[in-house]
Amino acid sequence: MTSLKMIESCWLVFDAEKKGSENQCRGLAEALGVNEIIAKPIPQSFFLRFIPRPLWFVFLHFKKGLLKEIEETIPDLIISSGTRGSVVGAFLKKKCNKTFLINILNPRLYHGLFDLIVAPEHDRLKYPNVLEISGSLHRITPECLSQEAVSFKPRYKNFKSPIITVLLGGPSKNFALEKEHFVTLGRQLAHLHRTRQACFLVSFSRRTPKDFKEEFLKATKGVPLEVYDPLTSKVPNPYFAYLGRADHIIVTADSISMVAEACSTGKPVYIAPLPSSVKKIPKKFQYFHQTLERKGAAKPFLGSLEKWDVISLQGDTARVAQEIQERLLR
Repeated sequence: MTSLKMIESCWLVFDAEKKGSENQCRGLAEALGVNEIIAKPIPQSFFLRFIPRPLWFVFLHFKKGLLKEIEETIPDLIISSGTRGSVVGAFLKKKCNKTFLINILNPRLYHGLFDLIVAPEHDRLKYPNVLEISGSLHRITPECLSQEAVSFKPRYKNFKSPIITVLLGGPSKNFALEKEHFVTLGRQLAHLHRTRQACFLVSFSRRTPKDFKEEFLKATKGVPLEVYDPLTSKVPNPYFAYLGRADHIIVTADSISMVAEACSTGKPVYIAPLPSSVKKIPKKFQYFHQTLERKGAAKPFLGSLEKWDVISLQGDTARVAQEIQERLLR
């Protein structure tokens, strides 16, 4: 390959249940201008849970369908991510050395197995083939947000500024969130409506428990809300439209991807603080949130709206694509 124009095909290899990983892989492939993007989600395997990850390479030798496919169709580029995705990506690289392999996030494997690793600063990987970013890669561009915002029609005719987009996550292995966290946030939003006549575009995630949603909606009863639930809503996901229409964005602290995507918009972003019941916060989350606040990309949400010179993180994906181009041209 002598230029990015020659990247005809790209495989995205990621853990099937991790939508965030797929979005990061796809966002990078789109930024590179790849002609054909093919998703290769790797399903969960009960058997692999009991095998150390380095030994997965032995197991993959028996996946005849996978071997046949890589022999018949050799992609120019593979972008991998996730626990299983990184192992499969490294395995495919060994079978087809001419393919350029990029892994997103810390693969927790020998770094030399990959041509390039794109990892957030809080992972603190220091190798020649590691490219650091502030948060996470994504598919968000100013053009995308503008287009989606124009086509979006809110249910409430009197929707007017300030419009606040609220991105709600849920409990995970890193955070044992409680319903009270969502109740408190709901009450704060109701207060903003009373004092600032704010309207809200709310997006739940797949991790948001049903009882959390119910309590949040009770706390915001009577408040103009446009709500999207990926598990029950029958309309296309308005995520980009919500970000595009927002004057302010509030996001829960449990997802680095959601916070990074919000900060890529260049709009004021507030991170809803975790309740006092969450005693232990992973260091990488602490480092990430502190870095965003220090850079001016986000602030903690304390119940009110603020003004400051917002620093956008929009450039990370484009910068990574440019760096990949330079490495491919060497």
